[in-house]
Amino acid sequence: MPKWPIIIGLVGGITIGIMLIGDDTAENTPEVAQDEARFVYATFYPYYEFTSGVAGDALEVRQLVPNGAQVHDWEPNATRIQSLKDSVAIVYSNTETEPYVDRLAGLEEFGGILFIEASPDGGDADIHDNEREEHEEEEDHDEHDSRKSHTWLDPIDVIGQVNRIHDKLADYDPENAETYELNAREYVQQLRELDQRYRDGLRDCQNDTIITFHNAYEHMAERYGLKVFGTASAHHAEASARDIASMIEHARETGVQAIFADELADTRHELAVADEIGVDVIPLSTLEGLRLHEQASYFEKMGQNLDALRDGLRCQ
Repeated sequence: MPKWPIIIGLVGGITIGIMLIGDDTAENTPEVAQDEARFVYATFYPYYEFTSGVAGDALEVRQLVPNGAQVHDWEPNATRIQSLKDSVAIVYSNTETEPYVDRLAGLEEFGGILFIEASPDGGDADIHDNEREEHEEEEDHDEHDSRKSHTWLDPIDVIGQVNRIHDKLADYDPENAETYELNAREYVQQLRELDQRYRDGLRDCQNDTIITFHNAYEHMAERYGLKVFGTASAHHAEASARDIASMIEHARETGVQAIFADELADTRHELAVADEIGVDVIPLSTLEGLRLHEQASYFEKMGQNLDALRDGLRCQ
């Protein structure tokens, strides 16, 4: 049995371990103490999937942000915050995507909880050396902005994120380190296979531009030699008449056969553009969450996205 930190309540609590603040939350490992609580929170869907893949049966993983919620604007209420205090670790993307995590990490009552920032530098920086060497020849074009959002849509980037989750959990819970190692290796292998499916599936396409309102796909598109034309960084943003006119003009110039729409968002802007130029609207997931009542793994959702891209870009 691993030894876990004691999490004491709001009033009269005793804070144990090292207080994790800002960037130190991803680097310091608090002292481990005996506790019955054996669950980790992952902030939203892809990080629930990655953490579950590494933890396996050694640790219960719970998803913090409900599916269907707007990840970039979501904030935990008092009930959620209290539940977070009973966890042993919190896994998140980065403080740019989930700024509330940085605030929680600075609170004294969260001093005994391990905070794992999976993508502080876009993920690639955390690929293990031997894995980096295997992909160097494939990554000549990968000059990513270190803080681009939606890095979870890039399987190679996710390898670094999974490795980081593994490293932190294994250091924190050495008695289950072998389990985490085996699970992480298997998950990384699946990611490599997914990457190859994307490379093969998007190699020969009639069009190379993803036109969409929610500009969430640049990181993935750059990986596979595609372009993105989008006008908003969040799926709930409002498009202006100028935005819509710009999308119509770009769609006509590039000769695209489809407009892609975030499956969790209002699609009226994409429908207006598609109607104007006479093409289809194809749903594409940002993987920020699942639709209500939907059950699917990360690999299943990424497979659906690949099928949608191949259809809309007219790939051979």
